[in-house]
Amino acid sequence: MVVASATLAATPVCAQNDDDDDDDKPTGPVVSIDVLATYLKASGFSFGFGVPRLSTLTLTSPSSQSFTVDAPLKIELDGWFTVYAGFGGAASKSGSGPWSSFKLDNWKTGFLADVYTQAEGQWLPSVTLTGSVSRPLDQALIQTTTWTAGLDLDLAVDTEQTRGLLAGVGYTRVTVDHNIGTIRPVTLLYAGAYRQFDAWKLSATAGMQFFRGAEVANLINVKPVDIRFVRAELEKLDDDDNRLLAMAVAVGWSPKASIQLTLNVPIYIAK
Repeated sequence: MVVASATLAATPVCAQNDDDDDDDKPTGPVVSIDVLATYLKASGFSFGFGVPRLSTLTLTSPSSQSFTVDAPLKIELDGWFTVYAGFGGAASKSGSGPWSSFKLDNWKTGFLADVYTQAEGQWLPSVTLTGSVSRPLDQALIQTTTWTAGLDLDLAVDTEQTRGLLAGVGYTRVTVDHNIGTIRPVTLLYAGAYRQFDAWKLSATAGMQFFRGAEVANLINVKPVDIRFVRAELEKLDDDDNRLLAMAVAVGWSPKASIQLTLNVPIYIAK
């Protein structure tokens, strides 16, 4: 997988005294290649759903399957602001037909900002803002740009922050080049909870995703559809709460059922 590249320089913080262990360690950005693989099996005209939010909006034909891989370069700055950029590829099949060849088909860039972190003993949740933009690589008949934005809340309910509640909202808008049609926005709402056991974290969420339909030339005419979904995710974390591995399964229905499986494996370059 081809990813964006960058040259980074980190300046160590000099120790003030021998007793301050934290000052003896160099500080700098956390850099990784964030590999995310997604398998989607959909019935009827559907698309990816759940959290993470949509990176691209792909309307599928009946009984379709797709496999996508994204591998952006991800840089976490100052522990609260993260930027990323890279490429993704996909393979798909429709009905009883064969799988297409896997190929790079889009680029994407975005950010994640922890704008507020819950203080110990307080009941104001941590707040995270996200945003991204993506475009296809090939010169297809219909060229689109996909914009996403999200607001996520995390409320720990114990002092060790091993149990908590989750909630969030997401918004996806797809613009079509040359004004040849309209793809209306996708809005997502979810709520859930999590529990951490040592290095493992289990979370479960449920929500709704609202798509208001699309009309593009004489090629696409999709009616509005609401997708209800449930999702479970298992993460493995290191001692600094950096993600080492995450596996998730989501089931949605509208009312036809779809299933989505994801595997996230960050490959750390510096941390």
